[in-house]
This record gives sequence, structure tokens and C-alpha cells, in this order.
Amino acid sequence: MRGDNDVTIRRLGADDVELVIDRRIAFFCETRGWTVEEMPAAFIAANRAFIERTHCRTFHTWIAEAGDECVGVISIVVSDAPPRPEELRERDGYIINMHVDTSHRSRGIGRLLVNACMDGCEAIGVRRFTLYATDDGRPLYESVGFADEHGWMNRYS
Repeated sequence: MRGDNDVTIRRLGADDVELVIDRRIAFFCETRGWTVEEMPAAFIAANRAFIERTHCRTFHTWIAEAGDECVGVISIVVSDAPPRPEELRERDGYIINMHVDTSHRSRGIGRLLVNACMDGCEAIGVRRFTLYATDDGRPLYESVGFADEHGWMNRYS
């Protein structure tokens, strides 16, 4: 998927496990103000084990690339859920790690990432998307159909 400003949105595949791990650790470093050296080794190891076990099965990631540089990321954890009388689809998605590098914000990259994630998950039957929004992110999520429910935001597709 191609966006404005020569940004490409790409779903990461089975060959991209190292990139998924790198982007998740980079996300935590930036949002927590840590360096990779300050990141607890046990946390890095636990994330590596989780991603190696779940990537492309229940954990899916899309990135925004500007040239060879990754400028944004979004991941989703998909879980099974029982059908309801009004909704027979059996999957819910928890969006995590939504992040666009500071120097690339306000260019529509976040919207491209959210839409790519939701479009990609539609094919596997995700019926509801949930996330926890920051104050900065809330307007974006509301603009694509999420509703605030006590800090948590949900969107039913």
C-alpha cells in the first residue's frame, strides 16, 4: 500500500521476525525513554520468545517505510472469541505498538497504518478492534470509527 510522501505500508511476513522484534523493542525504548542497553534483558528475551511463537499466527505487524527507513509500526494480537447471536465472527483484535516517528507525524501515516491493519484483519474475520489510546492518538482513532469507553477504544467492524 502506497501513501503520501513516498511512504509504503507493508505487512510483515514470516521472514521478518527480526524486524518485528526490533520494532517492538524500539517502540518501548522511545515511549519509555530508554536506550536498548537500559532495556531489561529478560524483557527482550520474553518478547523474542513471544514473537517467534506467535508472529503471523496471532500477532501481526505492519510497518510504514520511507525509502529504506521504517517510520511507523502497528501490531495487533488476534484472539478467538465465541460467536454471539448478532455476530458470528469469532475473532477480536487488540491493537498495540501503534507508533509513528516524531519527524513523520501529521502526514497521514498513522491513518494508513490503522487502515492497513484493520483491512488486513477483516480477511481473517476480526469482528472488534480494541486499543488503549493516548491523548495524542485519540482524534485519529475517533476519525476512523473507534468510540471511547473509559479510556479504552473499541471499533466493531
